[in-house]
Amino acid sequence: MNARLTVCFAFAVAAFNLVGCATVSPPRGDFALIPISTANSSNIHVESARLAEIDRQLAIVGRVRKLYRNPVGSIHVDVTFLDVEGNQIATKTTRVHFSQSRIGRPPPARFSLLVETWPEGTAEIVVGPHSDENHE
Repeated sequence: MNARLTVCFAFAVAAFNLVGCATVSPPRGDFALIPISTANSSNIHVESARLAEIDRQLAIVGRVRKLYRNPVGSIHVDVTFLDVEGNQIATKTTRVHFSQSRIGRPPPARFSLLVETWPEGTAEIVVGPHSDENHE
């Protein structure tokens, strides 16, 4: 029982120390007006995707979910930047790691992609998850 209390206390102290490490807030200015759409794959869906500021840097953040429990290989999210005419300006990629689930499908996985250099002329952002084995 003492060991359990010690572990709980250690987690509480660790959580308290992490508070304030990253500040997440809504984006400011024209970036807040850029629409974000999703392009789901056959076995992975985007539950949410939004633009945010993390420590004063723009980022695309969200959650993806596997539709089936079966492994689908290594999973990543492509973030595609489009201009007004729908032409691709740039694509950036970030890996997604799901936690293991013994029963049912795993919980959604979070992703975040810091955008260090914003592609000029971006009018829309498309977020699409893919497995490396089945890049649609």
